[in-house]
Amino acid sequence: MSKKDIPITDSDWAKINKLFECNCSIDEAAQFIGVSHDTLEKRIKEKFNLLPSEYKKNKKEKGNATLLMKQYELAIDGDRAMLIWLGKQRLDQADKKEIKQDVTTGGDKLNGISPIQWIDEQSKGDKD
Repeated sequence: MSKKDIPITDSDWAKINKLFECNCSIDEAAQFIGVSHDTLEKRIKEKFNLLPSEYKKNKKEKGNATLLMKQYELAIDGDRAMLIWLGKQRLDQADKKEIKQDVTTGGDKLNGISPIQWIDEQSKGDKD
């Protein structure tokens, strides 16, 4: 039996689905179960009446949803690191916000003078 004629069993389909959920390529899945790329693509078309790229995309999306659900469960169960990470990813939270101001162009504190001049003036006032 040539590599192209090897049937894909239900057990193989379960493995293929998991591999696609993990975002493996069609080549990687075919290699894993011991068939050619072309055979796997042909069998996907025959069995599911889908383009292989569509089938793989559907499985990948299921894997993404499963991963997000597990991360969410960990966070809700009190995993501090996951709570922080999900807060940053989904809620745009940050450890700190940086506010940048060009101090050379003025502002209430500097009254339009350069930072060096302002420091000099402040140090002179301390001496008096």
